[in-house]
This record gives sequence, structure tokens and C-alpha cells, in this order.
Amino acid sequence: HVIPVIGLKGFILGLLIGPTHGIEISVEPLPTYVNDPALMKVNDIVGTIQSVNWYKGEHSAQNQILSYIPSANPPQTNGSSYIENAAAFPNATLSIPRVQISHSGTYIVQVQATKLEQANVTLTVKGKSCDGRKYKVTATGLVGTQRSVLSLGEVLMETMGLKQGRLML
Repeated sequence: HVIPVIGLKGFILGLLIGPTHGIEISVEPLPTYVNDPALMKVNDIVGTIQSVNWYKGEHSAQNQILSYIPSANPPQTNGSSYIENAAAFPNATLSIPRVQISHSGTYIVQVQATKLEQANVTLTVKGKSCDGRKYKVTATGLVGTQRSVLSLGEVLMETMGLKQGRLML
């Protein structure tokens, strides 16, 4: 096979430049529930991380959660919107050990590595029942099936072919 010179140059240039889509953030676990730990992982960072800044809401000093500079001692500096026990890791991941409903919202990360890059992600924190467990109750009767999900003291019911009857909790 003969590879055209232009095609080979383009291929090599593509390897040298690398991905052009930038960094992305993934949230784990999904879904995220109250009092569970949450990780916001930054993916596709090119180069060695010089600094990381995390914000909740708009990118401003008053919304800064923390700054992480690997070469500093200590590497983490808490911002004016610091979330209790939040921590950054050397790979730019933000950890919130016990998320609350109030932590729901848009998070922005700025990473300085080979170049300055920014990405955002929306964290949605869902509630649990009063005792902290997630419930799904199914009751079957003569007239049909009724399912309910208990969340934050509310009962959400989905009726499937139920003509009469009640679900006693």
C-alpha cells in the first residue's frame, strides 16, 4: 500500500495535536442521593496539572469552592463558597463526602495544564426517606397492582390498572 504524503502528514499532525474537544466532567454515582459521597471527575486533561479551581454557580471569586495547586504546601486552599469536607485530588477530581440537596447546581472547573481549560457539570442530589433508605414498595391485590416510591416524606404513586383499593403504609 502507498500512503499519500498529505495523508501521512495529516495523520502525524493529528497525533501531535491530540484531542481538540477539551476536558469533561463526570459525576459518580448517578443518581446521587443525600448523605452519599459524590465525585466530580475531570476527564481528558492533556499535560501536567499546574492548578485547579472549582466553583459552584458562575465563575467568580465569591463562588469559588477551592483551589488546588499540586506544587503548593498545602496544595488545597478553600474558597469563600467552600463545601464542608470537600477535597480536590491531584487528578482534579472534586470529592464531596456527604452531599445535600443544597449542593445541587452547576459546578465549573478550571484546569491549567498544557493550556487553561474549563468545563461544567450539573449535580442533581435526590432525597431519601426519613430513615435514610431508598424504598420501592409493591402491593398486589385482587383489583390490581399499585407501586409507590417514598422520598423526603412524600409518597409518589403510580397506579397500574387499579380501580379501587388503598395502599396502607
